[in-house]
Amino acid sequence: MNPTLWFRSRLTALLLFSPLSGLHATDETANPSAGIDPATGHKVVRLYRGQGSSSCFYFHQNPFVAAGDKFVFSHGNGLYCLDFTQGAEPGAGRVAPLVQTRIAAMPVVAPIGRNVYYIDSAGRTISSTNLDTLKTRVIAALPTDWDLASESISGLTVNSDETLLAGVESKGLDAVFKGAPGTRRQDHIDAAFKAHLPAFLFTVDIKTGRISQIQRGNDWCNHVQFSPADPRLLMFAHEGPWRQLDRIWLIHSDGTGLTNVHPRKFPDESYGHEFWSPDGTVIWSDYFDGKSKSLVGNNIITGKVTGYPIGRDQVSRHYNISHDGKFFVGDGEPNNPTPMIILLIPQPNGTLLTKPLCSIARNDFLKKEPNVRFSPDDKWVIFSSTQSGETQAYAVRVAD
Repeated sequence: MNPTLWFRSRLTALLLFSPLSGLHATDETANPSAGIDPATGHKVVRLYRGQGSSSCFYFHQNPFVAAGDKFVFSHGNGLYCLDFTQGAEPGAGRVAPLVQTRIAAMPVVAPIGRNVYYIDSAGRTISSTNLDTLKTRVIAALPTDWDLASESISGLTVNSDETLLAGVESKGLDAVFKGAPGTRRQDHIDAAFKAHLPAFLFTVDIKTGRISQIQRGNDWCNHVQFSPADPRLLMFAHEGPWRQLDRIWLIHSDGTGLTNVHPRKFPDESYGHEFWSPDGTVIWSDYFDGKSKSLVGNNIITGKVTGYPIGRDQVSRHYNISHDGKFFVGDGEPNNPTPMIILLIPQPNGTLLTKPLCSIARNDFLKKEPNVRFSPDDKWVIFSSTQSGETQAYAVRVAD
């Protein structure tokens, strides 16, 4: 290699991945598409290498097809699809625009049917776009009195046999949320919780478009997730200050079987940011007993509760689990001295061994939370970060 070219390439790598800055691009022309994190030795790639920002879905919203070859992400006001396994590394594949419209709530990919489902707030429809043919289909027209503002409607989630979608509608919640006094997000959450606005869970038959309201009340609900194994079982959360509510609930898709997964036993006990195990037997959540934090799993079949203590350097905004169920991943927390994307490996003594994957020291958590997840083959961890100065979707290799 020409010595001058070699020097320039080494200089670029040092600028992009300095130990103090993590994945930090000095300017837009640098295009931080690939590099080795100097703190960990793990390879990190930027998934979208075009102009403008990109970001991952929320941590429990599936963005992949089952085969792992296609990955959906947000870009601008729409959704794009990346051929994830095309090329030597993620991000090297073809990118195709899927949806160019104003989207409400959270999109989700049906892994077998290879469709992405979303709420088109401009057209007031629930629609799907196929990731292979790029053809769009309107599933259902939404009632004119539904509030499609950002905080008022949440979901979507698709069930395991891909026959139903589900979500939550809370009319007027967005106005209460945005009009709350105070500047912290927690101030807005408190106001929304106290408003006790009418809300309901709904399902949508993907074939017929029929919309059914299955649970009504005056509790703010969120985080709707179908079981990965049981097409009739739906998990959702009562939203608000975690220490003031029983958060995690189960219900059948026909509205029967409402169950409180873990009623609080004492003040300050709280659960949050819940997610399913891949086999649908365990609900994992971030647990606080008033003194310390744990990653806790409630087995909905046997009733067994498994808890892993969370140390200070393991605290994260969100956790997730590998598809083989062997590992967890955390996305760091801004109050940590050195925020990292971390692999958490269960040990025989009931603890979690921490393996740092990459630095996110320059990520602005107020602007974008990383929302970690594993790729379908569990070889990469996907996350969002503002390290380059704007939000981008990245992948870090697990084994290096």
